[in-house]
Amino acid sequence: MTESQTYFSLSREDKIDALEVAASKLGRPADLLEKDIWVVWVLNALFDSDLGEHLVFKGGTSLSKVYKAIDRFSEDVDLTYDIRQIIPDAYCLRGAFRGGDRYARHWYDLDRLQAVGIAARALEDKPLAQDVAKHKQHFFRETDRAGATINYADAVSGSLCLIPEGVALEALAQDYQKMQEAGLLQSDSIAFDDLIARLMVLQDRANNRAA
Repeated sequence: MTESQTYFSLSREDKIDALEVAASKLGRPADLLEKDIWVVWVLNALFDSDLGEHLVFKGGTSLSKVYKAIDRFSEDVDLTYDIRQIIPDAYCLRGAFRGGDRYARHWYDLDRLQAVGIAARALEDKPLAQDVAKHKQHFFRETDRAGATINYADAVSGSLCLIPEGVALEALAQDYQKMQEAGLLQSDSIAFDDLIARLMVLQDRANNRAA
């Protein structure tokens, strides 16, 4: 492939060859590399369009592609207003994933945000956290184990829960391991027990700050 060629101009056979070479050099599965190519293409198409000025790029993909705060492949592309802490908190109250798998990525992201100093800055911005909780409450209502509506304001008022218990914690550990084995996380990503220990510190910091 010459410098003037792009992935999309290649034949099907050459695309496969290019992906296999990249997979060999990077140590990542070829299918995830291809998905990443399309993620970048979609983002370019969106932000080069007339809609671009009205979109806000959020979520794990922005943390990886723009801020370089995390090092994992994108599961999806978020173009909404979101906060990393709200998802683990809702999981603690529900005790189950809301469909699908690979939810452990949100706990991984939180740890990386803490490692690069972004979490500390976020904890200082209480008005933003309250706005996010209101947005989540309005547009993304969730229920707990008993079927009661989760009050996201509690998560930013000193009752944040990042660490589930019992069966929910076991399910999260299995999901995290599957992400590691699938190559979605770096091969040197930290052990699950270490991740939980570090997030427990973040949980305590957040709740002490909010109280």
